[in-house]
Amino acid sequence: MDSPLAVLDARPAGPVVRHKERRGLAERIAGNAVLLIRLIGEFKTLLATADAGSVAMASSHLCGLHLAAADLDVALSAVAARVSPGKPQAGGDAQ
Repeated sequence: MDSPLAVLDARPAGPVVRHKERRGLAERIAGNAVLLIRLIGEFKTLLATADAGSVAMASSHLCGLHLAAADLDVALSAVAARVSPGKPQAGGDAQ
């Protein structure tokens, strides 16, 4: 049986072309949401362990993050308002 390192010698010499299937919008939204949730968890851990000097050095980035989070909150609220169950559509009756 060949060793695992022997497999590396058997690989093609050129670059490997990967044809990634295009994901739909729903899959991209879900993937980005999962990524953001993971990064938010990591970020909270960093903030919890940061000293005052580190936070002060990153203050301009934290202000930008605060603005981006507020903007995302507005966008998420708009989406939630459109998809609320039982809510009538604009100009229509509840179904």
